[in-house]
Order: sequence, then structure tokens, then C-alpha cells
Amino acid sequence: MLGRKIPWRRLLLLAVLLSLAQIALAMSHRWHVVRSELTRLGDDGTLLHYFVAATFLLSGLATLMRKNGFGSASSFVRKLDVSSDLKARLDAACRRRECDEGLPTTTLSVSFGAAELLLAIVAARTDIPLGMLFAFMYCPLAFALTLAYFRLQRAGTKRYASLEVRDTVAVAPPYVWAIAAIATVMPLLSLPSDPAGALLAATSGIVILILGNRVASLPALLRGDDLIVERFLDVRLREGRTSYLLAIAVMPGVSFEVFSSAPFATFLSHIGWDVEIVALAVILRHLLVLMHKPPSDAERYAWSHATT
Repeated sequence: MLGRKIPWRRLLLLAVLLSLAQIALAMSHRWHVVRSELTRLGDDGTLLHYFVAATFLLSGLATLMRKNGFGSASSFVRKLDVSSDLKARLDAACRRRECDEGLPTTTLSVSFGAAELLLAIVAARTDIPLGMLFAFMYCPLAFALTLAYFRLQRAGTKRYASLEVRDTVAVAPPYVWAIAAIATVMPLLSLPSDPAGALLAATSGIVILILGNRVASLPALLRGDDLIVERFLDVRLREGRTSYLLAIAVMPGVSFEVFSSAPFATFLSHIGWDVEIVALAVILRHLLVLMHKPPSDAERYAWSHATT
């Protein structure tokens, strides 16, 4: 025991995560104070409803304008720093991959964007609890992501799909899976105060988490036109899409707790909020590092010496 090297980097990361949890707790207290003050000044919730309606409106418009928001291949390698010739090969591999997968990204984006615009109208014109509205928002998202997954699954049955066994731990470390799984069920701690919203938020998060696990287990899809680049792209897509889904799986609980009818009503709900914020920070860090991770020297060498 005494001869072991102290894992300073892990201890530092733990300290940072604990600090984020404390910041989140302080923010939650402040948000609760702001809502209480609005109520004291005579607001019956109308201002918050208009604020949420504006949020849904802007988010819906952004979704409608972003046609590749449901996991197109190019969106996960756009920020890679590679030479122009390798970039051209990677772009060509992305176009072939997107053609083979046939993801209806435009249809999914338009459908989810329209759902957000509808929720904006509902938030502005009704007094439905805000936590319920946010929980509703993630239901069509979970449905759209499920449709995208089944399309990817069908694409994997083509004759050039690899039969290689996929390991979900290779996509994300076990602690990322664990903290995401815990965070998705945290809304259930608010069952006593808002049972319907808590169930919807938890269900949406669990469904999206399961989709992340299934995407991580999909077989490789390799055409063989530029096998070295296609293998790199396949691994990067698998890692990026899974991490993206893990991050989205945590969001229903975060949004629900902030806008629920009784925010942070109990000590357990505070704990749930802290867990969700830490989980989101961990997963987003993992995703951002992945998105900017350049090809290794060995991969660059293999690319430059491979025949296309």
C-alpha cells in the first residue's frame, strides 16, 4: 500500500467534481430564492411560463435550422486537425457512411423542432406545471432517437457490416456509465411532490440511456472503399454518438428539477440535483475531449501508407 503511487490526477478530478456539486447546490438555493421572490411580488407563475415559452421557441427554431442534429457522421469529425489530403478522404468516408446509414436527420430535426414550438405555445397559453412541460419535451426526443437507432440497426445488417464483438466499456469508462445510470433515476426522488413529471423525466432518461448502450453495441459498418479511414470513422462515431446520448439522458432530470412545481422541496431532491449536475459535467467533459481528440501518430501513419 505504501509503495503505491498516489493518483493525484484522479484526486484532483474528484475535488473539481465536488466543487461543481457545491456550486450546483448554491445555484439551486439561489434559483429557489428567485422563484420565491417572484411569488412574493405577486407573480402567479406567468413570468416563468413566458420565460420557458421563449426558451422552447428559440430551441425549436435552432433545431429546425440544424439539419444534422441527430448524429450525422460529419458532425463528429468536423473539428479534427488533419492534413488536407486526409481530410478529403475522411469527408468522402463521411459521405459514404451517411448514404449507407440513411438517417433521416432532416425529418427528425423538423419533427422535434415542431414539438418544441408546440410546447412554446402551450407554455405561453396554459398554466401546466413547467416541470411537466420539460418532461414532455424529452418524450418526443426519446422517440426520435429511438427511430434513429432502429435505422442504424437496419444499416448494420448490410453485407459489409463487421461481425466484430463490440464492448461498451471501450466507448466510455465504467464510471461514466455508472454515474449516467444513477443520474437518470434521480427525478424519482421528487415523486412525492410531482409524481407525473418525475416519472416522465425518469422514463425519458432511462430510454435514452438504453439507446446509448445499444448504439455502443452496434456492429461496425465498413464498406471497404478506404478501410483504414472507415475503421477510424466507425470508432469515432460509436464513441461520439454514445457519449452524446449519455449526456442527453441526464438532461430530463436536470430540467425537471429546476422547473418542477416544488423545486428542491426535500434534502433528497437536492442530492438528486447535485448528482445530475456532476454527471452532466463528467459526460460533457468526456464528449468534448473526444470531439477534439486527433488521430494518433500510428493512425496517421496507417492512413498515409494505405491505398484507397
